[in-house]
Amino acid sequence: MTLGSPTKSATPGAGGAAVAPERASRLQRLRGLYAIADDGFAETPARLLSLVEAFLRGGAQALQLRCKRLGSGEFLALARASAARCRQAGALLFINDRPDLAALAGADGVHLGQQDLPLREARALVGPGVLLGVSTHGEAELERAVADGADCVGFGPIFATDTKRATTPASTPLPPPRGIVGMQQIAARAPGMPLIAIGGIDEPQAEALAAAGALCVAVIAALCRAEDPETKARALVRAFARGQARREAVAHGDAQAASARGEP
Repeated sequence: MTLGSPTKSATPGAGGAAVAPERASRLQRLRGLYAIADDGFAETPARLLSLVEAFLRGGAQALQLRCKRLGSGEFLALARASAARCRQAGALLFINDRPDLAALAGADGVHLGQQDLPLREARALVGPGVLLGVSTHGEAELERAVADGADCVGFGPIFATDTKRATTPASTPLPPPRGIVGMQQIAARAPGMPLIAIGGIDEPQAEALAAAGALCVAVIAALCRAEDPETKARALVRAFARGQARREAVAHGDAQAASARGEP
């Protein structure tokens, strides 16, 4: 069984409403390195903003601002500053958990966990042009996200990780790692749904996931703990590109083999 998926601007979305052109345009830009700046790794908002800037200089195509410790006012100021940096760099900005702050800051998207606002209520806050992503860990959560109108899903953990436990000790324990095969199985269930792989990802994993078909790789610890976050971001971007090239080479070889057999 396969599930539905987000659709382009002229056609109904999963919830039955047409996808706004602005949202469709943003969705087309969602790919590659999805860097997560987490305040669990930064002692001050200024330090977190410096991580945002380093990730963008390194070539991150999307960035999520995840702040579990800041007050709403500080989070909003940081979100607005990050939105300005992302616009200048041509990158997408997602705000974790807070659709209200995403709307106020002019962010491109919101990322919601399983215990956050339902997608329909978040859509009412941010309007039709903003992307809505949701964390999923298995088939049932994926099916619900698609039915509720998610534009993209984070799926994981793909590999073992202690990041969530380290930054938010009270959070619900994560399920066992699903691995690349698990990611491919999930992708096959919702073939048009943009899939963001997350959990235990560094350069070798980013390359392998891109080769396996992941649209994005979300990276937290490897970036936030890096001695030189800009250089690490650049290395992850290159690793993802190598994986994409491998995937394209395989697809090209398959097409040539099919042509040689006379298949359409």
